[in-house]
Parts: sequence; C-alpha cells; structure tokens
Amino acid sequence: MLRKAANRSDVGESQILGVEVDGRRLALYLHNGQAFATDDECPHAGCLLSEDGIVEGAEVECSCHGSRFVISTGENTAPPAMDPLPVYRAEISGDDVLVDL
Repeated sequence: MLRKAANRSDVGESQILGVEVDGRRLALYLHNGQAFATDDECPHAGCLLSEDGIVEGAEVECSCHGSRFVISTGENTAPPAMDPLPVYRAEISGDDVLVDL
C-alpha cells in the first residue's frame, strides 16, 4: 500500500531527505526526476544517510566510512558495508512522494 512520505517540493534532485513513515526511517531521493526510497541507516554502522550521505549520480555514499549503494536496487558497490541497502518502491503522484513499505 502506497503512503505519502513527503511533498514533491521537499525532495531535491541529487539530495537526500530523511523522513519517517509508519515508524520506519527512510531516505528519499530524486534522480532524473524519478523518486527512490531506501532505509535511512547505512547497514555498516548505522549512520543516517540523510545526515551523512552524498548522492553521486545513481549512488549514495555514506560519508561515515565510504560505503556506496545504488539507490534503485540497494546493491552495495563499495565496502566496508557488506550488506545491501533495503529499498522501497517510490513514485511521484501530483505533489506527493509515495512509498510502499
């Protein structure tokens, strides 16, 4: 079920917006006008991507220790994290960013 996570105007291209939806911390991204959502916590050490992350193209880097993830799939592309980043379906509907938990 899709739930509103943010207003479209709150999510900037190549930026990270931390939100809470149904008690879960999520990081929202816009890349080429498309919305993406992942867990906000890096699986390596629990740093918040919305506070310590940098978006570069289609990847997010956790600046705490340098782990990198593809925002559309969660694939880990650089250590020290070994696990993928959980991702959630996200879409833009009118002025809203919706996510499916």
